[in-house]
Amino acid sequence: MALARIAIGVRVDSDPDELAAHDRAQRDAAVGAETRSMVAGDPAALAVVFDRYYALVLGECRRRLGPQSPLIEDATQEAWLRVARRPVLCHSEGQLLAWLRAVAMSASIDLLRSELARRSRERAKSLGVGERALESAIRRAKSRARALLEETR
Repeated sequence: MALARIAIGVRVDSDPDELAAHDRAQRDAAVGAETRSMVAGDPAALAVVFDRYYALVLGECRRRLGPQSPLIEDATQEAWLRVARRPVLCHSEGQLLAWLRAVAMSASIDLLRSELARRSRERAKSLGVGERALESAIRRAKSRARALLEETR
């Protein structure tokens, strides 16, 4: 006969799967309440989510940019700014984690693209290449790449 445990005022059989499901349901309810408050503009709810998931967003930015990238902290900050500006109602912790990862990925990619474009402009300027000449060269390179792709098909 299975033993019973009391978990947060609710009797749950000792089956680990049932206990895990109960814990997951409680976390999902808490996430729903926190994100609902964030959407309503509550800065305290944003602070709770930030404290709880900062490391996840930082890790996702590090994974996307590389462990030694100087852009990791900037991407993490940009991701949290996006979360604060446009919070989303999430009904489960899994949904919140997926959304935070997507925001971190998007911020990382956008920051990387911006940095690469800035470097290209600086390099072109140092070589004496004008903005129009650079854009023209990029268009020609894209055209050649498309042609090569068509040849390989």
